[in-house]
Formats: sequence, structure tokens, C-alpha cells
Amino acid sequence: MKKNKQLRFIDILVDENELRVTLNGSKQRKRSVTNLSVFILGFAPSVLGFILRCKNIPLIFFIEDANGNNWQIGHSINRAFMETAEVWSGKKYEDNSGAAVTLNCNSSVFLYQKPLDHIATPGDFNNDFNNDFFKQYD
Repeated sequence: MKKNKQLRFIDILVDENELRVTLNGSKQRKRSVTNLSVFILGFAPSVLGFILRCKNIPLIFFIEDANGNNWQIGHSINRAFMETAEVWSGKKYEDNSGAAVTLNCNSSVFLYQKPLDHIATPGDFNNDFNNDFFKQYD
């Protein structure tokens, strides 16, 4: 990680996510593209704040798959961007409310063999966003 940066985590719905690596491009010019689709549960200010603040920000994501492996999406050269985001409240009580977010990175996914739970703390994505993601020094 770059100096003065730190990790934060968000909660996502377990059964509504997909990590996909595809090859795009013409013959002998193929490149890997990583696509992550997640569902962030809840129609809440913190979810809306995350989407509004991160819509054009280059990011690096870490996600744990169903097998317990941690994967890194993006790096210092090719970072991940929010491709699409759709937030809804749900029509009925039984409906899931929250945000369906698609992240895209023009790079392959990397296996991150260390645990993430000791370095990430929750972010609330409100008006003090810089305190959630960026460590600042005077």
C-alpha cells in the first residue's frame, strides 16, 4: 500500500456476489479483466455515501471467496473502478433493499495469502469520508 493510506471494510450480502476474470481483446492482444458484482445490504446513508464518494475514485478491493481465499482486485497501476451501481429500497418487506454494485479492473485478480481482519476497520462513508479511508498527517 501507499504511504498514509489504510484499509476499510464494508459488509456485503453473502449469496449475491460474484468474482469473474475474463479475457478480452483481439487475437494475440488478449488482456485480463476482473469483474466483481456485490450487493451491499440496506438502503442507508452509509451505502449511498459510499457510492457517491467512490463513483470516480480508483480503488483496490480485497474480497474473500466461498473457499476462504482472499483476493486482491486492482493494484497501484491498474486500479478498480465502480462500473455500475443501482440502489433500491424494495417494494415489500421481504425484498432485499440495498445496492447492486459492479466493480471493474483491467487486470487479473491476485491471491492475497494473509488475513485481512486485523488491518481493516469499518467505514461509515458519511461527511468525514477522508477519516474513513485516508490517514492524514499535519
